Order: sequence, then C-alpha cells, then structure tokens
Amino acid sequence: MEAAGAHVLVLTNSDHRDFVTGFGLAVVGTAGSCREDHRRPEFVKGIETGDFKAFFAWQFGEKRRQMAEISEKECEAVECFAPDLIYATPLTYENACRMSDRLGTPMILGSLFPALNPLSMQGFRPFQPPKHITLVHWSESVAEVPRWLRRTHHAMGFLVVEEKQRESRAAGGLSDAFGSDAELRRLEAFVEAGAPPVYLGWGSMIVPRRVAAVAVRALRHAGLRGVLLGGWAKLDASALEGEPDQEELEKYAAENILFVGSAPHEWLFPRCTATVHHGGAGTVAAALRAGVPTVVTPCGLDQHDNARLVERCGCGVGLGHISGLAAEGLAAALVRCRDDEEMRARCSSMGARLRSEDGLGAAVAAIDRYLARKARESKAEVVMHTAESTGADALDSTKQDEPSWGWHAATAALLPIAAGFRIAALCIGERRPASDGVAMSVAPETAAATAA
Repeated sequence: MEAAGAHVLVLTNSDHRDFVTGFGLAVVGTAGSCREDHRRPEFVKGIETGDFKAFFAWQFGEKRRQMAEISEKECEAVECFAPDLIYATPLTYENACRMSDRLGTPMILGSLFPALNPLSMQGFRPFQPPKHITLVHWSESVAEVPRWLRRTHHAMGFLVVEEKQRESRAAGGLSDAFGSDAELRRLEAFVEAGAPPVYLGWGSMIVPRRVAAVAVRALRHAGLRGVLLGGWAKLDASALEGEPDQEELEKYAAENILFVGSAPHEWLFPRCTATVHHGGAGTVAAALRAGVPTVVTPCGLDQHDNARLVERCGCGVGLGHISGLAAEGLAAALVRCRDDEEMRARCSSMGARLRSEDGLGAAVAAIDRYLARKARESKAEVVMHTAESTGADALDSTKQDEPSWGWHAATAALLPIAAGFRIAALCIGERRPASDGVAMSVAPETAAATAA
C-alpha cells in the first residue's frame, strides 16, 4: 500500500515492532508479547495434548482485564493518525469495529484463514447488506470461497514477501524470520552437498523436545537427509540426549542433518524433496508454492483444517495431532512423498499455479478499488487510471459501480488512487515469521508483514 502511495500505520504486538519497522513502516505496539503468550504453560500444554481450553480460559480472562487499556491505546493511535480506512485482521475484529463506528471510518477485514473458518466469518450477516468486505488471503486453487459467500468474501491469493526484501533483511540481520546471511550460507552448502533434503520445522509452536528425536529417527528410517529448524522450541542436536538410541541418532544427524535456528522458506522449500511442519497458514502457503509434497503434523487451532486442505488437493499427507507423532508414521509419510510420482506431479502443477498468482497485488488493487468507490460515494473528485492485468477490467473501477473481486493475476499494476490515503492496519497477535514467504498471518508465523 505504501508503494501505491498510501500512508500506513500498523498496530500490533509489542514483540512485533522491530519486525514491522524493518520494512520501513510506522508501527505502534498496543498489545502484549505474542512470544510470551506462546511460552505460557497453558499454551505449551495445549500443543502437547491438543486441548487448548485452559489457555483460552486464561486468555479470555487476561484479555478482558487488559482490553480497556489496549482499546484506549489503539483508539489514541488511530485517532491521531486519522485514517481513511481501517484494515483489520481477525484477532482485532471487535476493537476494529468499535474504532470504525467511533470514528466513522470504513473498515476491511483481511483474513489469513480460509473463507469458511469462523474467524473469517466475523461480520457475516445472511440476507442483510454486508457490514464490511472480507479479503481472504488464500488461493482458490486450495480453498474456494463458496458461491453464497462471494458477496462479502473475496479470495485474493497468498501474500508473499518479495525476494529482494527477504534478502536485504537477512543480509542486514534485521530479523530472525528469514534466517541470517551466515545461516543461508550454511544452508546453501548443505543443500549442494547431497540429495535434496527434507525440511522439518514447527515455527512458533513450542513443541516437546522429543519431537527432534522423532524427526531424526524418521529420517534415518527413510534414509533421507534433513534440515531441522529450531523455531521457538529451540530444537537442536542436544534434544537427542537421553534417548535410548542416542548414539545412533547423533551419528546419523552428524552426517545427514543440519540444525538451524531459522530459514527462508521461499528459498529453501523448492530445494527440498518434501517439507514437514505444523500447518500454520503461512507455512502451508510456502510449502504449496514450493511445488513439493508436504506433511502436516498439526498442533491445534486451524492447523487440522489446513492438513485436510493439503490432503484434499492431493499435495501431501495430513497426520494426526503432534502428540501422537511417531517415527514410523512420519517415515512412511516421507517415503510416500518421495516415491509417489502422481503426488509429486500434482504438487509441481499446484506450485506453478500459485507462483503465477499475485496475491499481494490483488489485495492492493482490491483496497484501491474500495477506496475509489468510497471516494465516489462521498462525491470526492478522483482521477482513475486503468491497469493492464489478466483480470481484464477487474482493476478499472471507473467501469463498474461495484468492485470486481476474487481476481488472480500473474502481475498486478498498483493503481494510484490510494495515493494520499491513510490506512491503519490492526494485526494484534498476528505475525508469520516462520513462513517468511507469506507477508501476513496468525501468531508468529503471523502479523507485521500484514501491512507490508
């Protein structure tokens, strides 16, 4: 949006501020630390067991106590910024609605969940005029928007951070989201030294340390090399200590496995024979875009649904909750991903299709059209410019009274209508560093890049 001429302010968690400012965006930290929430024993237990009731009970009580303060911070920042549009993500929905009503400022909901996820359905009112539009940042090649929802929900495609931005941030040491320059050199050397490896990582999910041993054991059973990402759980070779087969695992890991703290998914995944992860929306997007099979080992939340989507499109294997993850089952899934030629062909086709879409350009164009329509409604004088796209006239809002949504294009020209407009982006608890390829999402695979 800033490249299109808009002025953007991002409201997010306190621990996401550096991530956002690294993209040159203005930011206000209005909520607590997402990383600290994930370290809470209730959340860790939820990952271990699949039962998040205790965490949600704590969160509901804690947020209720904090909400007045958070809401006041947000309102002060937004009122001072005086936006023309509020772009909200699902976890900020109630506060965004209050601000929209209080300031008389229109809002858009931008969701990193598929259209039928309850968080994407917020504000949906059957048989009534829509309260707002919802931009669904998923590709319809993976999760379609049902016909009955198309009046309010519009599929944009996945949001991806441009390669130049990823490289510059890694080289400058600006973020752990994309891996450091030194780690990238280690990855390059490891990848080039042998057969394509398997990527294994669970991002912001603080999985039990035994998972590292399960992963190494599975790779050993399958005879595969691997890159194991430490993530927020800080998995490394020390997690193999105390295992009954410690000596064998350590020997295999020393010869065949690279442990890294973080890695650029968009660079690494296409160079792998398969990927294994928790199924966060951003990591799923990067895995499918890579064009290789993926294994989803969900920890909870929306991840089980995402595992089913991966299986439904024939691009991988969805396993059960990570608490039941066993080396034999994971090894079998990896062997299938390596040897199933039909699956690999489907993955290649899906990857090419997703890489041809411009989810970020489509979202900017959709917001641009929305601002143009609002300007016309307020009788503002707006000069429209047409743009070339594979969506024909989809981007030319002078040719239609209502926006044409759901456009996918290989390239997208940014319209200048956004120039001068002010946009407040609320993305509390939603950043997605673990899925570097995706610019927006939920908890640490989840927020700041939203406005990038």
